[in-house]
Order: sequence, then structure tokens, then C-alpha cells
Amino acid sequence: MKQAWLIEALVLVIAAPHALGGGQSPGAKAEIRAVLDDQVEAWNRGDITGFMEGYWKSEKTEFVGSSGVLRGWQAVLGRY
Repeated sequence: MKQAWLIEALVLVIAAPHALGGGQSPGAKAEIRAVLDDQVEAWNRGDITGFMEGYWKSEKTEFVGSSGVLRGWQAVLGRY
């Protein structure tokens, strides 16, 4: 179940720029890929705090799951 939401989150992060019609430079794409790769490695190590480093540390960060919308980076971290 946790893998399913991780895959969904990665798809959204990767697809969002294309859906908005904007493109990134090769450098920006490499930076995004590096963040995603770091998140995958952290997740696979069971390092949830490391995984969350790829997200905006803000009260405006939102996570949508089966139980609804969770707001705030710290709240999302606490969910795990």
C-alpha cells in the first residue's frame, strides 16, 4: 500500500510540468531526478525523514490519501 502512494506521488511530480505546458532545462530535470532518486533511496532504507526532505517544509504542504487531506510537512511526516 505504501509503495502504491509513493508511485502515485512520483508520477504526479514528474507529470506536473508537462501537464502545465512548461518544460524545464536539462539542468532542472537533472536536479528533479536527483531529488527523486534520493527519495527512493531513503524510502528503501526506511528513512522516512530523509524521504520527506524532498518535500517543501511548509504548513502549506498537502498530502491527499484515503482518509482525506493532511496539511503541513510535519503532519505528513507524523503520518508515517
